[in-house]
Amino acid sequence: YIYKHVPQRKVKSSLSSVIDQAKESVKQQREQAKQDLKKQRRIAWVSIIGAAIAVAALIYGGYQLIVSTISIIDDARERIDLSKKQDARLDEIQKAIESLEQKIQGLKKNRRENINSAFQSQTENTIRKSNGQIKTNPKKGEK
Repeated sequence: YIYKHVPQRKVKSSLSSVIDQAKESVKQQREQAKQDLKKQRRIAWVSIIGAAIAVAALIYGGYQLIVSTISIIDDARERIDLSKKQDARLDEIQKAIESLEQKIQGLKKNRRENINSAFQSQTENTIRKSNGQIKTNPKKGEK
C-alpha cells in the first residue's frame, strides 16, 4: 500500500507536527531563558552597585558623625579650660579684693587712731591751757 500510494516512499508521521511544535517551543524557551538570565544579571549588578553606594553612604555618614563629635568634644574641652582659667582668675581677684579690703580697714583704723590721738592731744592741750599748766610765751618756739 505504501509503495503504491506513496511514490517517494516517505511516510509522514502524525507526530512530526507535534515534534516540530515542541522543538519550536523549546527554542523559544531557550531564548526566553537567555533573556531572563541577562535581565537577572543586570538586576544583580544594579543591586550590588546600589548596596555599595548604600554602604559608602553609611560609612561617610558615620565619618561625618565622628568628625562632628570630635569637634564638639574639642570645643567643650576648650570651654572647660577657659572656664577653669576664669575661675582661677576670679579667685585671684577675690583674694586681691579681700586683701584690699583688709588694707582699707587697717587704714581706716589707723586714721581713726590718728584722729583720736590728735583729738586727744588737742583736748589735753586745751585742758592744760585752761588749767594754766601750759604757759604761752609770745616768743616762737617756747612754751
